[in-house]
Amino acid sequence: MKNELIDNICRAVEAMDRDHILALVKRAVKLNDNPHTIVHQGLCNGLEILGQKCETGEVFFPHLVEMTRTIETAMNLLKPFLPHFGRLTSGTVILGVVEGDIHDLGKNIIKMILTSSGFRVMDLGKNVPPSQFVEHAIREKANIICMSAYLDTVIDGMGHVIERLRSTAPENRIKVVVGGRPVSEAFANEIGAHGYAPNAAMALEVVRSLEANHQGAV
Repeated sequence: MKNELIDNICRAVEAMDRDHILALVKRAVKLNDNPHTIVHQGLCNGLEILGQKCETGEVFFPHLVEMTRTIETAMNLLKPFLPHFGRLTSGTVILGVVEGDIHDLGKNIIKMILTSSGFRVMDLGKNVPPSQFVEHAIREKANIICMSAYLDTVIDGMGHVIERLRSTAPENRIKVVVGGRPVSEAFANEIGAHGYAPNAAMALEVVRSLEANHQGAV
């Protein structure tokens, strides 16, 4: 029954049915379903499907933005329950969309997943210059920088962040994860990123792995 309920949440997001989404989330909470499952497999999976439909023209971008707001409302319903599930980490993640790009749906999904999984996330927003990624990472003593991009024309900015990081923090303590529509694993390797995330779920897995390696090295 619970798996069916999570599937229904995902389908409600895909159908962009705001009232049904919130009603299903409230029901899942009453049934003591794991809030991480609600977020990851229900809300965020549905939002990723919508993002794919937006790319093919099946869904218009303004509708996607509106649905993101609905997901944030649902997340607020879940926040009181999230600390009771999973292991909270001490890691800080700097998150943002690279300079020249204002498409932040993927970033917002990753923020929801990382936050619900216990990470402290500093969201720099969109159109973020390389200097801001590096300065905030050093100031906040972050272990990881996550960058996303939607436009092909801006992904070189990810390499600029890594170059600046190497010159500013040569000890290589801060790790970099990249992802987004035009980003490939080959490109991530080419620019020297420490991790590549083709989707939000994989971003969590990569960040957890890098954080665990950092904790083990301390």
